[in-house]
Amino acid sequence: MSNAWRLHSLVVRLARLRTLLSSEKFKAPGVSHGAIPAPQRGTSMAAREAHATPFTFWFDSLFLRHCLGELAVGPDEALVMVTGLRGRSMRVPCHLVRPAFTYATVAGVEADHRSSHEVLCNFQETGHALLCVLHVHPGSGRNAVTPSSVDIAAQERLEQAGYQSIGGIFSRDGYVRFFSNRIPFAIRTFGSNLVVADENLLKLS
Repeated sequence: MSNAWRLHSLVVRLARLRTLLSSEKFKAPGVSHGAIPAPQRGTSMAAREAHATPFTFWFDSLFLRHCLGELAVGPDEALVMVTGLRGRSMRVPCHLVRPAFTYATVAGVEADHRSSHEVLCNFQETGHALLCVLHVHPGSGRNAVTPSSVDIAAQERLEQAGYQSIGGIFSRDGYVRFFSNRIPFAIRTFGSNLVVADENLLKLS
C-alpha cells in the first residue's frame, strides 16, 4: 500500500471521528454542563435568540409526580426552580429547589428576590443552569394550567435576562402545561402513567 493511500485513509478516518464526536448522540450520555454559557449582562436579545434549533426537554413521570407532590402540599400556589442535565439541544430536568417566597396565596406566589438570586448563583457556580420554573395553580383540569398574564410576564423577565428556560404549570389533578414566549422547545416523555394530552400538555394518571 502506497504512502499516499495510507495518508488518504487516515484523513477519512479522522473526518469520521470528528463527525462522531460532534454528534448529539455521542454527547448525550456524558452531557456537558458547559454547553450553554451563563447569562451575562449586556447580551443582545438577537444573540440570545440565535439558537434556532428547539431545545428538547425530556420529562419522566416519576420526576413530574415528585414536583407535583412538592408544589401541591397546601391550598396556596407554590413554585420550584429546576436544573438538570444539558446537551447541545437536550434538557433533562431532574433536580428542583424551592426558594423562599415573598408571599404565597391561592391567587398567586412570588419568589423572594434574594432567595431566587442565591439559587441562580448556586446553579451557575456549580456548572448548572436554570432549565425551568414550575408552579401550581388552584383548580383542576386542563383549563386550570393556562398561563396568566403574570406567568407570561415572569417568563419574559427570565428570557430578557438571557435564561434559556421554560415555564411549567401544574393543576391539582396532574395536568402540566409547558410554555415560553420566544424560546423554541419540544417536550418528550418517558415512564408510565404519563399521557400527552396536547401539544406541550401532559397528564399524570
